[in-house]
Amino acid sequence: MSQYNTLGLLILVLAFMGVVAGEWLSGADMMTLVKPVSHLKLVTSKWASLLTLTFASFVLGYAGTWYYTDILIGDVALSAVAQSCLVYAVWLTLAVTITLFF
Repeated sequence: MSQYNTLGLLILVLAFMGVVAGEWLSGADMMTLVKPVSHLKLVTSKWASLLTLTFASFVLGYAGTWYYTDILIGDVALSAVAQSCLVYAVWLTLAVTITLFF
């Protein structure tokens, strides 16, 4: 988990930190905002898509790590893996939300 927390969180923040600001500066969001779409819906949809991408990547990476650990070290209980995955998912949700906010 420490490797996910260090490198993974850095990549996540660097990749997502300019999502809203980059579209605002380039004018790409104006194509969406000329239609009857509120700013809240625009930001909420970006938040949901970022969380979907983050969770899909995390679950695939975590499943690969679980499989690799099972082969090299030994059996890890599914309940322990699921609990740690859910706890880290809450942390990732907070990190994505704060990154999008700033």
